[in-house]
Amino acid sequence: MRRLVLKNIEEFYACVEKQMDSSNPSNLDDQKVDQICDDAIGRINARRRMLKKYLSEHTEEKSAMLPPILKNLLEENCVTKIIQLFEDRTLDECDLAYYSLSSTEHFVWAWTLLIMSWMLRNLKGKVEAGSCYNPTHKRGDRDMLCPQGSKFHLDFYNECLQSFENIIEAAKLNPPRIGGLG
Repeated sequence: MRRLVLKNIEEFYACVEKQMDSSNPSNLDDQKVDQICDDAIGRINARRRMLKKYLSEHTEEKSAMLPPILKNLLEENCVTKIIQLFEDRTLDECDLAYYSLSSTEHFVWAWTLLIMSWMLRNLKGKVEAGSCYNPTHKRGDRDMLCPQGSKFHLDFYNECLQSFENIIEAAKLNPPRIGGLG
C-alpha cells in the first residue's frame, strides 16, 4: 500500500461526509427515503440470494466470512460494547448536548477501534501460527507453522500497521486549530 497522507484522510472524510449528508433529514423527502430503502431492499435481497446459494454450495466451509451478516452481528454485539466504554461529551454553554453515546462520532470511533484491533490481532495470530493452506509446504509439529506463511502475514501485518501509523502521523502534522481565538 502506498503511504497515506493528509490528502488521503481528506478523501476518506469526504466520502463518509457525502454519505452522511445524503442521510441528513434536511436532504430527505418521502420520495428519497423510499428510493434509498427500495435500493437497500434490492441489495439485501440480492445478498440474501447470493448467501443462500453460497451456503448450499459450501456446506462444509468453516473459514468464509459473510460480510452482510457479519456487519449486523458486529454492530449489535461488538460496537455497542465499545461505545459503552466512552463517556458522553456535552458542553451546555455551547448547546453541545448531542454528543451522547449514540452520536455519529462515537459510532464511527467504535467501528474504527474494532476494525483496527481485529486486523492487528488477526494478522498477528496468522504470523505466529505460520498460516498456510498449501499441503506441500514444510510444516512444524502443529497444523501450520509454515515459514513462508509466517513471512507473508508478517509483511501484511507490517503494511497494515504502517498505514495506521501514516494516518496518525499525517494528523499530527496538521493538527486542528482552535476556532475563534484570533
